[in-house]
Amino acid sequence: MNDGSAPAGGAEVDKLLRPALEFALTVAREGARASPPVEAPPALRPVLHFQRLPAPALRAARAALADDSFRERVATACSEESVGRVGWLYLVRPEGWLEEFILTVQRATEQALDRRTSDLDEQVRRLRADLDSAAEQRDSALRALASARAELVEVESSVEGLRVEVERLGAEVARLGAERSRAVGELKRTESRLADRTTELRSLREAIAARPEPAVPADPVPSAPARAAEPPDEELRAIATAARVALGDLTRLLERLTEDRGTGPDAGTGAPAALGAAREPRSSRPARRRVQRRPGGGLIEGTVEYLEALLAMGSLLVMIDGYNLTMLAWPSLTAAEQRDALERAAGALTARTGADCVVVYDGVDGEPRSATTRHAGVQVVFTPGDREADDEILDRLDLLGERRQVAVVSNDRRVQIGAEERGAHVVTSSLMAQLILRRS
Repeated sequence: MNDGSAPAGGAEVDKLLRPALEFALTVAREGARASPPVEAPPALRPVLHFQRLPAPALRAARAALADDSFRERVATACSEESVGRVGWLYLVRPEGWLEEFILTVQRATEQALDRRTSDLDEQVRRLRADLDSAAEQRDSALRALASARAELVEVESSVEGLRVEVERLGAEVARLGAERSRAVGELKRTESRLADRTTELRSLREAIAARPEPAVPADPVPSAPARAAEPPDEELRAIATAARVALGDLTRLLERLTEDRGTGPDAGTGAPAALGAAREPRSSRPARRRVQRRPGGGLIEGTVEYLEALLAMGSLLVMIDGYNLTMLAWPSLTAAEQRDALERAAGALTARTGADCVVVYDGVDGEPRSATTRHAGVQVVFTPGDREADDEILDRLDLLGERRQVAVVSNDRRVQIGAEERGAHVVTSSLMAQLILRRS
């Protein structure tokens, strides 16, 4: 603190200094584009092309401002209106600036602590309410269990009587089935006799028709053969009709008995297959959204072992928020070096697991946009200068449809929520960086 630098702080200091740090990055970019160019501090070179500054980029900007010559160049170009009071103190550093800076940081920290304390109190209140609700649900479940046990005792007491009734009905159905079989056999035999007699009658009529026509008296008398043939024909037809009526009545009785048996507790057993009740067709299930397939083996989600098992499941597409991952895994490299390192790691991952990878980078005007890669199974995408990688990833998820299994790698909460809503696996950049660095 005695060397005149700002105290090393946490998230609140970065939040207060963000306008100043972003202004410093703008000054460095303008210097790099000037003629002749003014070289940016080494700490800022990897992040010059970033549209947004993640936490590692903010730390790089603060480290660059430790260079007094660069800080004075930024302080000359800024104003209190452009970077705020705290940022102006940090850059210009007038007499007594450190005391005011520390006081402002302390006040902001205390306010953040108060907000955090209030949030924690609210969380505790909600947790207690949830516990009370869970206790009520447990008591209700215990009461329901006791009631269900009492009902089970009653059901078990009536099962034996139902079994006896089912056995009686089964015997009745078997008896009626045998009677039906006998009736069917008798009907077929009757029909066969009727067919034989009909054939004989037809032959007799043909023989009569073939004889010469005798002299017909005034009041002809029908020939004896014709009168003798017709009554048996009518008699057999009456017998067949009565048999069919009886068989129909018997069949309907058997069907009613079978339907009554089908509603009992042992429906579908003991009845002849020919007399079984008709079954209703199974209703079709509605189409569903993409269903996540998860690794088995009791692995815990959020661990490197779980991620390795997920990648090895096969037919998986991994969509990576490029700079979101590279700034965590290789913060000291330039942007081009970070991209090359990630693409090498993605190529090794696809070769090892069989998954496909799509790496999406934020594009910036003036940055090379080559999307070629030497690694099979890896596709590289640069977004236009006015489009973020977040939107590109979510749009590609929408285009993929519901059948492809997808894992999205990002620490950006908006990307994570969007991926979850679309049925994709969500993997944090921190976990993927851990896996990559372990394998390298």
